[in-house]
Amino acid sequence: MVERLRPGRFAAALLERVDDAVLATLPCIGGIDQYVDSADVLSRPELTRDITMAACPTGDLS
Repeated sequence: MVERLRPGRFAAALLERVDDAVLATLPCIGGIDQYVDSADVLSRPELTRDITMAACPTGDLS
C-alpha cells in the first residue's frame, strides 16, 4: 500500500521555522493559487492583493 503524502507534516515543519512573532500569529489559510487559476492574476501582485481583500474585506483571514 502506498503511504499518503500527509501534507500537514510539511506545513508543521515550515511553521516551526517561522521566527517573526507577528507572522507566527497569523492563521494558515493557504495560497492565492488555491483560489485563482490564472497566470495573468498570479503574475500581478496588485491583482492578487485585490482578490485577497475581496475574499476577506475585514482582513480577518482566519
